[in-house]
Amino acid sequence: WFGTSMGVSKLSPGEHFSIEKENFTNYFIEDGLSTNIIWTQLEDKNKNIWYGTNRGGLCKLIRSQNKKPTFINYTKSDEGLPNNIIYSLAEDMFGNIWIGTNRGISIYDGTKFTNYYTKNGLVGNIVSTIASTKDGKMIIGTNTGLSICDAVPKEKISEITFTNINESNGLMFSNIYTLKEDTKGNIWIGTFGGGVLLMKNESVKNAKEIKSFQFEKFDDTHGLSDNSVVLMEFDKNGYLWMGTI
Repeated sequence: WFGTSMGVSKLSPGEHFSIEKENFTNYFIEDGLSTNIIWTQLEDKNKNIWYGTNRGGLCKLIRSQNKKPTFINYTKSDEGLPNNIIYSLAEDMFGNIWIGTNRGISIYDGTKFTNYYTKNGLVGNIVSTIASTKDGKMIIGTNTGLSICDAVPKEKISEITFTNINESNGLMFSNIYTLKEDTKGNIWIGTFGGGVLLMKNESVKNAKEIKSFQFEKFDDTHGLSDNSVVLMEFDKNGYLWMGTI
């Protein structure tokens, strides 16, 4: 599945794939998308696909055997999202969908949206990335630092409290663009201009009790091609691949 600036494409390769053949099925506004500009996508545990769009809010593709796709759209005006510009999506251990927007985060429990901003505890309102850890933590990367909280069942979503980390308590560079957890539970943080920071698992687990955080830093002096890292992915051998600007 590809989210593009001109709609969504599904690639269904046959036995002998060729780029010239009609292996792609494309979906546009006329098929039910709220907009054709897609920023991010997420496949949930039920195999539904969520799309974060540019100014079109949140879009959900319900997976079914029907040939005609079924899209459900959620927006600021109709469902109460903080903003219709959505940069990041994640699913927590309880099946709640976390939505990072240009004006805070929203948590969808399957029925309603609960919103958090700087005014009720979030470290920053421009949310570029959200990571769900194996230990049940949610790590939120914003333009002004990190927020860490526990994933909770839907009946406790309105009670979430955040531990905020920025330059005042140890974060070397606060403009966060991407996050990735490794097999040991350490969090790798791609920043926009400050290289890559490593937060050890112990700091993540005990964030509420820590007053000053310690990070390891890797940047162009270590061989990184650029200090603005916008994508990270671990391969099956444990190597971390980083996409920079």
